[in-house]
This record gives sequence, C-alpha cells and structure tokens, in this order.
Amino acid sequence: MQRGHSKVSGLLACFLLLAGFSLTGCNKAGPKGAIVEGTVTVDGKAANSGSVSFTDAKGQTLSGQIQPDGKYRVVGVAVGDAKVTVTGPPPGLSSPPPMKDAPGGAASGPPVPIPAKYAKVESSNLTFNVKAGDNTYPIALTK
Repeated sequence: MQRGHSKVSGLLACFLLLAGFSLTGCNKAGPKGAIVEGTVTVDGKAANSGSVSFTDAKGQTLSGQIQPDGKYRVVGVAVGDAKVTVTGPPPGLSSPPPMKDAPGGAASGPPVPIPAKYAKVESSNLTFNVKAGDNTYPIALTK
C-alpha cells in the first residue's frame, strides 16, 4: 500500500508542477518587463483604434490596443531598444471595439486611418529605448 501512495504523491507533484507552469506562462518578459504607455496621433488627431507593438532585440513582440481616445498601454516590454509598429484596425471595421473597462470609453466616428508604412518594422522608423519601470512614449504619426 505504501507503493500506491507514493505513486499518487508523484502524480500530484507532477500536476502541481504543470499547473504552476501554466499560471506563469511562457512570456519571459512577463510582469518583470517594463510598461510603456502614451497616445497615438495621426497628423495631430488621436488615433481611435488599432494597436501598438514593441519588438525587442531578441525578436519578441508585445502589443497593446489603441483606445478610442488614442491612448495605449503595453505591459511586459523588455528593457532596451525596441522597434515600434502601429497598425490600424482590420479592413471593414466601421468602429473600433472598446476594450473591457477601457478608459477611453466608446469610439466616436469612423477609425482614424493609420498609414501602412507604420505597420512594418522595416518601414516605420519608430524606435524607443525602454527603461525599467513606467515609460511614456507619445507616438506622432504623419500621412
């Protein structure tokens, strides 16, 4: 009977180990990374939909949704130089979907178009040096 108890204990230990991995996830930056937030504008007008992405030196990309008031927030960004891209909403989207508990509230009007050149790392020419802790990076785009 001792042997059966040992087998159950081993299975329980394996289960707890796997559960721990699933709770922590695979994102190496995770909560240890920095927070970057700001406002996206296109020719001075707040972008009201789309996303902002930060790609670190290792090629890991983290993104945050642009809120109806133009604000974005990305959590877990690796410290160091990052390449930045900004993409508009998917084609055919007539109004941006608000995030749950979005501080910007509901969108007003059609999505503000974001020029396609900002959607690719190779052509956006946007970079940001991410520091530990909280960072503010206002992104001013032009057509």
